[in-house]
Amino acid sequence: MGSQCDTQEHLSRLGRAVTDLDAVFRDPALGGCRPALPDGTSLLLDPDASALEEGLRTAVARASADGATLFVAFTGHGFATASDFHLMTRKSSVGKPESAYALGKSFTDLLLEHPHLDGLVLVLDACESGHVLTVLGDVFKDIARSTGKRFEVLVSTGSGAAFACAFTAALARLMRSGTGTPRAFLTAHSALPLLCGQLRAQHPSHRVYDRGTEVSYNDPSLWLTLNASRARRGIERLADLLTWYRPTAGADTLAGQLDGHRAVAVTAPAGQGKSAFVASQAAQHDAVAVVTAATTPETLAEELARDLRRLPGFPAAVSTFRQTTPDAVLAGLDALHAQVLGPLALLGQPARVVVDGLDQLSATAHDPVLAGLDDLASNPRLEHVSLLVTARTGTRLPHGAREFALGTATRAELASYLTERGVPPHLHATILDRADGNWLAARTYADVAGALETADDLPSSLGAAFDRSLDAARTRPDRGDPLLDAVLTVLAAAGPGPVLPMSLLMEAVHLLAGPEPAHLVRDVLVRLQGLLVRSAAGTDEELVGFFHALLVEHLTSGDDLDLFEDLMGPPEPDGTEEPLPPSRRVRVTDGHGALADVLHARVPHQTQGHGTQPFDYALAAEPEHLWRAGRQKAVLHGLQCRTAARPADNLARWSAWLPRLTDAFGERSAESLTARHQLSGCTEATGRRAEALALARRLADDCRTALGPRHTATLAVRHDLIRWDDGGDLDERLEQAHALVSDVQQVHGPAHADTLGAQQTVAWLIGTRDPALGRTYLEEMLPTATRVLGAGDARVLLLRLNITYRLKQEGRQEEARSALAELVPEMAARLPAHDRHVLTARANLVELTAECGRHEEALAQSAELVSAMERVYGDEHPDVLTVRSNYAVHLLRAHRRSEALALLRQVANDQTRVLGATHTVTLATRAFLNRLDGG
Repeated sequence: MGSQCDTQEHLSRLGRAVTDLDAVFRDPALGGCRPALPDGTSLLLDPDASALEEGLRTAVARASADGATLFVAFTGHGFATASDFHLMTRKSSVGKPESAYALGKSFTDLLLEHPHLDGLVLVLDACESGHVLTVLGDVFKDIARSTGKRFEVLVSTGSGAAFACAFTAALARLMRSGTGTPRAFLTAHSALPLLCGQLRAQHPSHRVYDRGTEVSYNDPSLWLTLNASRARRGIERLADLLTWYRPTAGADTLAGQLDGHRAVAVTAPAGQGKSAFVASQAAQHDAVAVVTAATTPETLAEELARDLRRLPGFPAAVSTFRQTTPDAVLAGLDALHAQVLGPLALLGQPARVVVDGLDQLSATAHDPVLAGLDDLASNPRLEHVSLLVTARTGTRLPHGAREFALGTATRAELASYLTERGVPPHLHATILDRADGNWLAARTYADVAGALETADDLPSSLGAAFDRSLDAARTRPDRGDPLLDAVLTVLAAAGPGPVLPMSLLMEAVHLLAGPEPAHLVRDVLVRLQGLLVRSAAGTDEELVGFFHALLVEHLTSGDDLDLFEDLMGPPEPDGTEEPLPPSRRVRVTDGHGALADVLHARVPHQTQGHGTQPFDYALAAEPEHLWRAGRQKAVLHGLQCRTAARPADNLARWSAWLPRLTDAFGERSAESLTARHQLSGCTEATGRRAEALALARRLADDCRTALGPRHTATLAVRHDLIRWDDGGDLDERLEQAHALVSDVQQVHGPAHADTLGAQQTVAWLIGTRDPALGRTYLEEMLPTATRVLGAGDARVLLLRLNITYRLKQEGRQEEARSALAELVPEMAARLPAHDRHVLTARANLVELTAECGRHEEALAQSAELVSAMERVYGDEHPDVLTVRSNYAVHLLRAHRRSEALALLRQVANDQTRVLGATHTVTLATRAFLNRLDGG
């Protein structure tokens, strides 16, 4: 809102300043706000008193109904009275409260009438606006207490003048330019010192109110805008650790020791400041990744690759690696090698990589991630890349990494920290004794020290200090708080770090505590301030988790007094604090069960969504949640149905889970043998067919012995052996395939997916010798497959694709083209755009259309194929260059010779750069060009 006032000085910059502030709030890349008014507007310029009042009433009501955060900014004139502050509109006069909008009375009444706002940020740029904080301070506290809400007030000045909308203009500029810090967001709290530096004649101020109290912290979800100059994501996640961080002598010495080593590991016990040390060094590195319990090889690779893409030369290295690596080799690489290590090997310059928190890796991710880091630390082709990792003492480190221990902080360093935190001096000695050089302990005691009168009032252990913080978050410490307990239970199951998508937290909490409004769950998160870490708070991408693994261990352990003995020493001999009663512990099994149920409902099996938060979390965490919830058999089904994007990563998952499944069910159990079957299938998918055949042959014998010759698992392994043994005698394989069809039919009947799969293998084998007979066999199968599996099932679509392939082999091009023209749109609608079968079908369609003499149609199809291939593989993939070359041929057939020659020259140059001048494909293109130029 911006308003002139006829009785006051005209503000010449008001219109532009307010319009700019409105625009930056609504910019999707910055403020990300939606208009609060129903007509799609959010700007009230020169409203009269009734329009201003109606606009505010509508905005508050709509935000409350949505459980949303509301941002209200006013620029113009105002005046204070003894009990209120008044916003002036066009016809207002100083000293006549009835002519202006009473912020304390009217606006606060609105907030009480509509109590379901998630949060409120009020920004005032008016003379004497600082009076709002003094005159209305108690009123704001009462509103916060009555509604259970938190809100923030940012004002442009104290009791003096606000000059010419300078505050509004400065705030808009700051929101557009960013802060130059590693933090992801600009908040009122972080904006204040920067605004004060720009507006020295004014005295901007900021207050935060939460549940009836003026507090020093701020809700991270009440950010004003994304920080336009924010750092890389890995550094963003570590940024909060630098709030109170001060380099110690030991850390400075350690930093100097790390130089000159290719791979180093910084180790220390829990809470010693390893991550804070990395955060202080992060700006010197090219890629920073923070490991959590939900980290997978895929997510770690994506996090590192995202940072490395900022490094000059890395995007080109990625392109070159993809273009020069055969598809069969790419299929066998895990995500770390395909997205990070492979391109880094081609990077012609140094690069520095950081991985923080190796000790947090899950059992599933541990081996494949360490295998990738082993390669990064020791592969001669990666000598130009340096690696820094952190881990708890005793963690398995990358081979070749030199280990450096991070020492404890000195008493003087921790004392300086306590002083800066404002901890009363009379508590320092006791805290220093109990912290014993540990940063986490010092911080936790400082969090609860407050205004304690004596050292005897301090918690006697780190666990008790955690409990003191948890008690402070309870609405009624002497009574139950089901919503808080549900949040603690779910977060304890998720593990430490910003791991759990907010949407999944909400739904899991609802399962445990009932369908509470979302804004109440977010209120709980604010009450747990200091115990949580929140990434992208207040956005659709928000992730949340406990700030440290020791807090998770404390909440899920049985005995508080033993838990931290290795860290803090034994409890006081006459310790007055008893172990926390079992009723106050979280039932972490319930949290695992709730998250498993939510994932099953939100991310159904067989769905694909790689790169989306719910899917990635389900892929990483669902098996562990099921296992710890006591649903071990469901783990097997989940692993089968929810797969990683790369075969090598699926192979790593099954390799990690096979020992656990074998221990739980027995070596010859159906569950263990099924897991071995999946392992052999993943091995084959990575291109290691000989190894897969050897695994399958051993498995076939074990299945027959343990389960019998007609068991589903036995039949499936027999099918694999027939399909994979492409070097075997064709007649023998056909005989085996016919026998398999007979056995599968006896077990499942003729109308079953397994029967149809075996029959399709028979048809394919027949077709390799007699295409017409193989096609007939496939056509006879199609009605049953469609009825059993559904017309849109991928297996039915591929069966139809095979029919067109055989028709083409028979020389029946027009029939093949017509069938393929009908099939391609269906495949494109049902299968992912990058699916190789879709792209193969489209390429076949272009070729068949041209062979049938429909050159204009083939030209259009070829152009569409080029665009589709470029979207999937990029501009310079060898296959993309091939289809572009084919497109040039279709241009020639359409008598567009000049366009064709220009495109072929461009393709030839690209092939020379990508494949090399002597590559057979490059030479063929050059030879074709020479013939055209000669003709």
